[in-house]
Amino acid sequence: MKHIILPSDFSGNAWKAMSYAANLYHDTPCKFHIINTYSLPTAFAGTGGVVLPADPVPLSQNSEKKLEKLLKQFKDLEHHNLSEFELKSTYGSVTVALQILEEGLESTPVIVMGTKGAAGLGKFFFGAIAADVIKKCNSPVICVPDLADLGTPKHIMFAMDDLIISSQNEVQPLK
Repeated sequence: MKHIILPSDFSGNAWKAMSYAANLYHDTPCKFHIINTYSLPTAFAGTGGVVLPADPVPLSQNSEKKLEKLLKQFKDLEHHNLSEFELKSTYGSVTVALQILEEGLESTPVIVMGTKGAAGLGKFFFGAIAADVIKKCNSPVICVPDLADLGTPKHIMFAMDDLIISSQNEVQPLK
């Protein structure tokens, strides 16, 4: 079964990426891992340290509640009848949470995420979070811009660093 990781911050851009993934993999049995990370609002950050709110539990409860609602919407999209869905709410960095999730899977997942980046290169093209995920995660990452067409892609960009591809298995997810 193909594993698809869908990070969400509950924005329209994240929903666009999830819709794109559902469309792209609608005829393939997949396990969709929908993940949200949360952290303390910047209002809690103080000089020289972080002041924890009296009760941090509402942060996780809010994340879990929103994930449940998001899952209901996502299941309304077209999926293979053998597809499965998993929700994960976790505190901290999106990139770290994705790294931990991808390491725990038996096969290489594909990460499909929205990007809000402006025109340009690097983090300005992809957005800072997407650029960090691309740089630090080992899985292929599909970045879906806000204005992307939900149809099957006719062209893809394969970007890589100076590492050598040693087998066809490494590019199999793109095929």
